[in-house]
Amino acid sequence: MFDGILIYPLLTAALYYLGARAVITQFLWSRYPPRVDAFMQCAACAGFWYGAGLGVAGFITETPFLGSSAWWTPIASGLASIVWTPIVANVHEAALVQLSGAENPPP
Repeated sequence: MFDGILIYPLLTAALYYLGARAVITQFLWSRYPPRVDAFMQCAACAGFWYGAGLGVAGFITETPFLGSSAWWTPIASGLASIVWTPIVANVHEAALVQLSGAENPPP
């Protein structure tokens, strides 16, 4: 019932990373016009739309956001994504940097 509390933040952060920074999708985001690029680099801005889209998808597939399947669920998911997408994306990016060893060069 409440599995959305883990699914939604992780998916919005992953979608943000894929749409704005991932090497695997560089062919896409390297071609963004300047205004689209500025929007996609904003984790809260893009996160709202990713969260709202996932809220709609969750409503359709019966994976409710925090147990709710009301008409306002995509809006609530989008608003919550404004907060959690930048936080989770920051943790994700810090983990990638730490795993790559970029901060700890060999002696």
